[in-house]
Amino acid sequence: MVVRIPRSRIKLRLIGLPVVFLTVMSLLACPIIIPPAVHYYKTRDAYVATVTLKVEAEKVYNAVVSVAEEKASDGTIKITNKAPQILFLEATDGVQTVSVKVNKVRTRQTNMVITANIPDKEGVSKELEKNREKELAARTMTNICKVLNQNCTLVEQ
Repeated sequence: MVVRIPRSRIKLRLIGLPVVFLTVMSLLACPIIIPPAVHYYKTRDAYVATVTLKVEAEKVYNAVVSVAEEKASDGTIKITNKAPQILFLEATDGVQTVSVKVNKVRTRQTNMVITANIPDKEGVSKELEKNREKELAARTMTNICKVLNQNCTLVEQ
């Protein structure tokens, strides 16, 4: 027994294949087009910025160290703790402290967390100090994203 498929169904299937193909390809391309989102939020005593990048953890940590050493050489900051074995770096400008922790998620996926404390400083408006601190965490994350050629977008939570 031979089953015959009407010509109209064959044409419909042939037309549907490119549509399915284009839909699948566009969905696969979305992660490439959408830039990494930097999640930025405030805790009781610090501002935190986190991002997941499609870059090896060691490369991200090397970029963090490179940016920090560049800032330390011109006297902007002082590196207070550098632990390459756990991919951690801490630095201060004398008033504020920033710590960066790089975590390997997968082979080419890394999570980076930057924490910037809100210092207790008398004589300066607390709101001004909070805005400066907020900028410090975001600015640090932006600098590292630039070094890694990542177009990161800031998402405040």
